[in-house]
Parts: sequence; structure tokens; C-alpha cells
Amino acid sequence: MKKSNIIIVDDELENIAPLITYLNDFDTYNISQFSDGRVAIETIKTKRVDVVLCDVRMPYMSGYEVLKWVKSNYPDIIVIMMTGFGSVDDAMMAMRLGAFDYLSKPFDIQKAELTIRRAIEHRDLLRENEALSYSLKEKYDIVNIVGKSQEMINVFKQVAAIAPTDSTVLIIGESGTGKELVARSIHKNSKRVDKPFVVINCTALAESLLESELFGHEKGAFTGAISQKRGLFEEANGGTIFLDEIGDISPKMQAQILRVLDTGECKRVGGNTVYRVDVRIIAATNKDLEKEVREGRFREDLYFRLDVVTLRLPPLRERGEDIEILIQHFIQKFSARQNKPMRGISSSAMRMLKEYRWPGNVRELENAMERAVSLSFEGIITPKELPKNIIKDFREPESGQDVLIPFVPEKKMHPLTGDGVREASEEDDIEISEGDKKIGYFNIVNDRPTLDVFTSRYLRLLLKEYKNNKSRVAQILGVERMTLYNMLERYGIDRKDNSGNGSQE
Repeated sequence: MKKSNIIIVDDELENIAPLITYLNDFDTYNISQFSDGRVAIETIKTKRVDVVLCDVRMPYMSGYEVLKWVKSNYPDIIVIMMTGFGSVDDAMMAMRLGAFDYLSKPFDIQKAELTIRRAIEHRDLLRENEALSYSLKEKYDIVNIVGKSQEMINVFKQVAAIAPTDSTVLIIGESGTGKELVARSIHKNSKRVDKPFVVINCTALAESLLESELFGHEKGAFTGAISQKRGLFEEANGGTIFLDEIGDISPKMQAQILRVLDTGECKRVGGNTVYRVDVRIIAATNKDLEKEVREGRFREDLYFRLDVVTLRLPPLRERGEDIEILIQHFIQKFSARQNKPMRGISSSAMRMLKEYRWPGNVRELENAMERAVSLSFEGIITPKELPKNIIKDFREPESGQDVLIPFVPEKKMHPLTGDGVREASEEDDIEISEGDKKIGYFNIVNDRPTLDVFTSRYLRLLLKEYKNNKSRVAQILGVERMTLYNMLERYGIDRKDNSGNGSQE
């Protein structure tokens, strides 16, 4: 197991000798100690450092100056501040400058080690999430669905497998599990991506209105029908229609949707003209349709037509390891939306969120985090900002230090390498340019792709940059267009346009 490199900076090292001795007993830490912040900074420039414990008041260079320099140049490094002159003002200043936590001397060395360990675990979780998120987006081209649990990775793989087909899909899951997001991802990765994606909530309308919405109506078909109206099936022609909560529709509507699935034919309300549509149907329900069929509330033949491919979305309580990732995701989302910088969430609030059962699933968590970000003071989420139903049954352990879990915004990935974890400096970045225009870069320290992998990434980057204009890409590469086509075939890159801008042969 790789050891964590820890630097301790204090002009009175004898005062923290017990902590150094204690940390040296662990086989997971490499400890370096300095009495001058300037020397510590020079060391940080030359070696990998995971954690810096830094005293606030030091000669030559204050702890705050060290903190600001580290967070400006190496934001991944965890900084924990220490002082013998503890005050609320000092603590708030340290947090505002990006410190992970703040320890007042004399401190319990066991709690100090616990703080270090929690900080490293949290940093590693963020890195793992960052790398996994990029991997999923690249491999499965799935966006806006967050998770690293095995249950969600299985969903991602199923989406990737069925998206290119025209098969009907039935998505089963409790309310708030993200059924519409999955449906959108299936459409986005299908050959129908440039055609409409139409959503209808089958429970939002009465039967007569639902029929009109889905199939349209003729002028005079009913009171208020002052002109002909196209239905959603017509609007979705060539694309995908998402029928949410299909388990709640009436027997009449079940028969009409079965007809569309069997024949592709529709008929407007009040009319006799039959029109045909080419539509992929994705349906979703929070009900047990097999039980509904047994009890006579849902047509068996429609169920079998819908049940070509079934995706089950797990409730949030079955994917607890995703909760912290989702919390960080929603903090970033609402921090940006509200233009409100966020620094983190207290460990007690995080424990409450992890122990709650989430009957409303991801949607309930999203709403809770929107509220928490809105009410947060100084950019920190504490139990006070959480909904009462989350905190009412929580019992804080008698022992347990409440620490700040920092919010770390997602970093942009290198477009050629796809590597989301960085330990090298920007000085190691090599730009790839065409004329005066920068089109990408990679890092000579962290990135070691094979020639085939690098070529494949470079081809994809050029095709995206020049909107699939293959003549231009071939010109840049200095090859004939037929040679480019052979390269695309070799590296498994679809020659069809996937940029949404039209093919430019």
C-alpha cells in the first residue's frame, strides 16, 4: 500500500514531537518536518505531498501564507492548520483560505491522526469518483447519472448495451430513482439522437386528455377543440417517446398503446384517418407490473410487448456508497446555480445524510441539498440546514469529532488522455496546437498512453474540434481521405456524424 507523505511545519518542533512519534508508529505515513515555511514550500515543489500540518504563527513566513501558496499551486494537497492561540476568527480564516481542518494546541494526538486519516480518505474518494465519472462518460457516454456502486455500474452497462438498438425498454424503479435520466441517456446514445425525445407523465392527465395528448385530435372532436392538434406520437416520429408511470393508465389507453407497439398506427381523437409513426417507446413505472397483470389491472399482452428489455433502478438505500458522491455532485450543482461558493459539509451532517433511509430517493436528496446550500452560512452545511425529517431520529455518537469535509469542485479532464487524477504540475503539460489555435494537451508525467490509444484519442479530438469535417481532419493529419477512413475503421470510430452538426465528407 502506498504511504501518504505528510509534512509538518512548526517553528517549535519540540512541542509537536509527541504527534510525530505517534504518526511514525503507523506504517501508512512518511513524515517530514520543517521549522521554516519557505523550506517546506521548496520541498513541496520537488516531491509528492499528501498532507501539510502547518502552524499559524511562524517567523519568516506565516502559516496562512503557506496555506495560500499550497492551495493556489497544489489544490489537491490537504492542509490542516495548528495554533496555540486558537480563536473563532483564526478558524474561520483558515477555512476561508481552504484548510481542511483546524487544530488548537494542545490537541489530542489520536484525534489529530483521525483528522489526517479522514482527510486522506475523503480526498481519495473524490479522486476515485472523478476518475470513475470520466471513465463512464468516455466508455458509456452517459451524463448526469452519478454513482460508483456496483448496482449503478450494472445500470450503466445495460444502458450502453441497449441504447444502439431499437428495442422497447421498460424501466422499473421507485419514484425519484432517476428513470427519466436513464431514458434520456438511452435516447442520447441511440441512432435516433438527432430526432425528438418526448416525455409524457401518464398520471398527470385524465384519460380523455391523455388520449388527446398522445394521439392528437381533429377540429371539433370535443368542446374546445377549435383546430386540429398533432399528438405526441406524431411529434416524436423518428425519435423516442418516454411514457412515465405507464402502470397507471386505463384499460382503454393500454389497448391504444398496444396497437402502436404492434402496428405503428395511430388515430386522432374524433377522426378516422390512420397515420403511421416510427417511434421507440421507453416506458417507466414504480409498480410491480407482474402483480398488476395477475390482479387484472394491466393487460398481459401489453406487458409482454413492453418487457423486451427491463432495467431496474435501485433505490438510494441500496446504494449507500453513492450518497457522498451525490452530495458533492449536488453541492456543486446548486453552488453554481445560486452563485454561492461552498467550502464543505460537517461530518455530523454527512453522517445524518448517510444514515437516513431516503424514501424519496435521489430526488429527495437533491431537494435536501438545494435547501442546505441555500441556507448555509459561510459556505458550510451543518445539521441546522438539513430538513427536520432527516435529523429528527438521528443520535450523534457521544465520541466523535465533528470535522469539515471540504467541497472540491470537479476538475476539467485532459481531452486527449482522459486522466482525471493529477499529481504533476502544469509545467509538465504539452500543448497540441494547429496554428495559433490550441486544440488539446497532455501531461508527460501522468499520461503514458500507448501509441494506438493516443492516436485514437487524437482522431476523436480532431473530429470533434472540426465538427466531423473529415476532409479538414485528413488535411491536418497529412493523409488522403481514404487513409483517414481506414484509420477510423481500425480504431473503431464511427464514420457517421455524431457531433450534431451534419456530416461533412
